[in-house]
Amino acid sequence: MAQLPVYKQQGNITTQPTEQVRDLDTFAQGAKNMQSAGNMLFELSAKWQASKDAVENLDGKNKLNSGIAAILDEASNYNDYSTPEELSQKQNELTQKMNELVPNIVGGFSNNQTAREFEAKGQFDTQQNIYKLQSIFRDKQIDMGRAGLVESQNKNMEDFIITGDAGYKEAYLYDLDSMVRSGIVDRKYAAKMKQSTDKWDVYHVLRQAESDPDAVIKNLKSGVYNIKPEYMNDLLSDLQGIKTNTQLMRNYEQLQNQNKGEDEATNYIYSNASYDEKLKYINEQEFLGNISESFATQARRNIKQFRPESEDYMSSAESISDIMERAYDLNVSDISDSDYLKGIKNLREEINLAQEKGDISTKDAVKLNKQLANATNKRTAEATQEVASGFGAAKDYIDKTLPAQLRAEAYRNVFYATADKDVDNMNKTQQQQLYYNAAMQAVQGINTKNRNQALQISRPARIGDTWQGHKINSLYGKRELPTAGASTDHKGIDLSYRNNENIGAFAGGKVVKVVNDQGKSKKGYGNYVDIKGYDGTIHRYAHANKITVKVGQEVSTGTTIAKAGSTGASTGTHLHYEKIVNGKSVNPMQKTNTNGIRIKAPNGTIVLVPQNRVNEALKNGGVRI
Repeated sequence: MAQLPVYKQQGNITTQPTEQVRDLDTFAQGAKNMQSAGNMLFELSAKWQASKDAVENLDGKNKLNSGIAAILDEASNYNDYSTPEELSQKQNELTQKMNELVPNIVGGFSNNQTAREFEAKGQFDTQQNIYKLQSIFRDKQIDMGRAGLVESQNKNMEDFIITGDAGYKEAYLYDLDSMVRSGIVDRKYAAKMKQSTDKWDVYHVLRQAESDPDAVIKNLKSGVYNIKPEYMNDLLSDLQGIKTNTQLMRNYEQLQNQNKGEDEATNYIYSNASYDEKLKYINEQEFLGNISESFATQARRNIKQFRPESEDYMSSAESISDIMERAYDLNVSDISDSDYLKGIKNLREEINLAQEKGDISTKDAVKLNKQLANATNKRTAEATQEVASGFGAAKDYIDKTLPAQLRAEAYRNVFYATADKDVDNMNKTQQQQLYYNAAMQAVQGINTKNRNQALQISRPARIGDTWQGHKINSLYGKRELPTAGASTDHKGIDLSYRNNENIGAFAGGKVVKVVNDQGKSKKGYGNYVDIKGYDGTIHRYAHANKITVKVGQEVSTGTTIAKAGSTGASTGTHLHYEKIVNGKSVNPMQKTNTNGIRIKAPNGTIVLVPQNRVNEALKNGGVRI
């Protein structure tokens, strides 16, 4: 405590405390303590505010990220639109929601400075995600535009093929140009699609030829049709192939026979037979012409994937059992023919719905449709004939227009197209007009579906066609010189392959020659392998990177024998395939043995062997059957 001097009479100075001084000292100490406490309170308050700001900032970031993610998900999953205007409206709506996120969040902040900092950063993040939003809707606009362009192409091309009216071609080209201007498709793609419309004239001519091929050929040669010179020779060849209705009928019949064979093959593929039994069956059916080569190629892939020993045959026994029970009930029920056909249609629609919902797998749906067809075939045929008897002139039109094997399908299509119409309240004339219009549409639809397949059967192969699952690069016969060391008289066909892609044998037999040391040579076949079939035909596979089989080895159809490459006189990776019969090369795409003796080869394959080669086949291990 402070001491003050006190003067006494003797003149000596002494000190003693006083009460007033003591009070002042106490006050000063108290003030000091209060200031210290105030500083501590201020520091605590600042820390509390900083902690509160951090919590609000973190909560704001979570809300912003969650809101942005929800908006982007909503945009990605938005599919309920049919016009560009609806897309644009939804984009504006979600953009507005995105812009409102930050203001709504900072409105709950207690610190203005923190709110301003969050708002600046949040607006930047929002803008970046608005760009993502724009990209999502741009992709949707492109998808919708391209889908519309495909629809325009299909509709206008079909109408042009039927009528030959140039207005349909102009309408499609206008739509195509609109897609270019809007950036939906690029100019290179548009130029390619525009060039493809030149083929529409070809298809129109082929359509006209179905009714009077001789007149069409005459008009074509006189220049009536607008056909590009480069298509003329192929078109004339096609017209010769369908010159008479009898030839076209044969094409339809061949197609129908193949369809029947492929239906039966599909059932067998998904049966419980072994892999070897299925492969043998597919090889035999392809050789006999009961299934197409492209179907056989796909079938071999499928049987490798479907293993009934390792999985349940049906993915949902309850769904499948229910449908088959209802099919049985339909067969034994005493209902009208029209109600029966409606019931079959409903069952097929439920199979498709069950597949879409995932109740049954795709392969089960295929199998189930086949089973349903087998179970209801007889009653369906009877019901179809019965309802068709009431179509009058419409039935006569179908009978005159379509071959017998296609008429039942047309009758059912007419029935389904008119089943929901109030026919009972129509007079006889109105009913007949309704049926006749439906018949015209049914015939047009069936002809459209089958025309290209029928024409494909009759016309010769072309570069770009698919054979044995690969595109054809060069055909058998005369051609331009592709590269030094090659020949203008092409002894086989060239098929497109990727580098080092496995080459499977097109026919079974024994390896009789392997040349695997010409990888650096630029002449001739390069690396190649010869396989002698059980009918004596030599199958040559050339230009390989590597041969993977040895002389004397037995191979089956589909066995990997080489890796694709570009050795020898080659301009790029491909397979050169030859067939050599009696020492001479023949067109590999033509069946060499349409008549002969059925021989079972050692690997189980059934082949037709010419009479003069039977002894050789038997010596090679074949068995006459």
